[in-house]
Amino acid sequence: MLEDLVVWAGFGTVFALLIAWWLAPVAARPRLRAAIVFLIGGAILTTIGHAAGVRVVRYIGAVAIAVALVRSVLVVVFDLLPFLRGTPKIVRDINTGLVYFVAFMVVLRGFGVQLDSILTTSALLTAVVGFALQDTLGNLVAGLALQAQRPFSVGDWIEVEGTSGSSAKAGKVLEMNWRATKVVTLDRVEIIYPNSVLAKSAVTNFSLPDLVSRRNLFVNATYDHPPDTVCQVLLAAVSACEGVLGEPAPSVVVKSFDHSGPQYWVRYYIDDFASRDAMDGFILNRMWYALRREGIEIPYQTQTLFLHEMSDERAERARARSVASRLASLGKVDFLQPIPEGDMRRLAERARIREFAEGETVLRQGDQGSSFFVIREGELGVHVSGSDGVERLVALLGAGNFFGEMSLMTGEPRTATVRAIGRVELYEIDHEMFAEVLMGHGEIADAMSAILAQRQLALGDRSSVAAEAANTVEKRSEVLLQRIKRFFHL
Repeated sequence: MLEDLVVWAGFGTVFALLIAWWLAPVAARPRLRAAIVFLIGGAILTTIGHAAGVRVVRYIGAVAIAVALVRSVLVVVFDLLPFLRGTPKIVRDINTGLVYFVAFMVVLRGFGVQLDSILTTSALLTAVVGFALQDTLGNLVAGLALQAQRPFSVGDWIEVEGTSGSSAKAGKVLEMNWRATKVVTLDRVEIIYPNSVLAKSAVTNFSLPDLVSRRNLFVNATYDHPPDTVCQVLLAAVSACEGVLGEPAPSVVVKSFDHSGPQYWVRYYIDDFASRDAMDGFILNRMWYALRREGIEIPYQTQTLFLHEMSDERAERARARSVASRLASLGKVDFLQPIPEGDMRRLAERARIREFAEGETVLRQGDQGSSFFVIREGELGVHVSGSDGVERLVALLGAGNFFGEMSLMTGEPRTATVRAIGRVELYEIDHEMFAEVLMGHGEIADAMSAILAQRQLALGDRSSVAAEAANTVEKRSEVLLQRIKRFFHL
């Protein structure tokens, strides 16, 4: 009886191994190699035991063949059947253990071992073993419950609260087995949670019901600015950041009024949880620049002590250096040359400094505007959208260059989109500042319109002959002059 069982088991194992090796994916073949080793070893031991008449050697050989058969069958079931390939590891482990147990019992039964007597006389041993393995069995049962309920799966981002008195940590689920769940955090640290702990703890799943999750940032500003203005500035900065989802849309609300100023609650959504820390830092950076451009201060929460006062003389020297720097930049702008020195100095004193972070948009094509900019520091790219809607880079502007002059002089919409390439610092002159200059010197508009017409021609069609070009400059100058006078009510 035993010999027949061993022979048929051997044939069955060979057949199962041939099918499995032919169909199994590359990742499953190491398990098949182990089955082949067990099969060869079992066949050798069975042959030796049969030839020498040693019953124990035959037992061991039969068990090895049974193990080879079980391993090959499990590979066929869990790696070849399409509907079972995604079976969780804990289910595979439990089924593997049960199959091994049944195979071992069959082998023992084949050798004449009385299983009834073993099970009957082992009640005390079973109680002792069960008591010793209660934690292990608890993890096993908890693992089965987690698989049945499926609050999370491999690849989900979860956060387990109330573990060992430490703060909760978010991590990505790497593996779920019969004893524990393995998680890797954003710090690239691996944490192993026993299944019994997960079954008793509150688990936050950031990957369900979908991959979209909300991030929350808190920013303080002074009481010198209306809350709705600050909310608009922060919302514009967040909405323009790459990686922030448009739907659900970001939002900003006033959370509280603190001793140092209102606290603003910035909410935005992402679909890549692994990038949450980098996104928080990126958005805080953009909000700092946006607030600074608008002159909105972020208050200190500590007391500031001034150990000395700047004298009037030092303050005046610092102001003079600042004005001189602005005059030097404005002096490079060709169409501002007709402005008298005194008016140019007043214009330089009133020019505002604007700072932009890398990638921020300074102007957008088609938007209305009435100011122009002179680049003090940094580099910008000029982009133009054609009739096909595709945006193309057409020019690079560096320190000393300027843009936006036609919107300043005529109020026409922006003709290009200008974005910062790295951090940039600009001087801005708006319509109100320039109107004061033109009101006192209306003749300046004539000279400016001629310069602007020449610049338009230089940037436009160069195929015309000199006479036609002169005629074009005159016509353009006349048209521009009329538009300037209407825009400034001259």
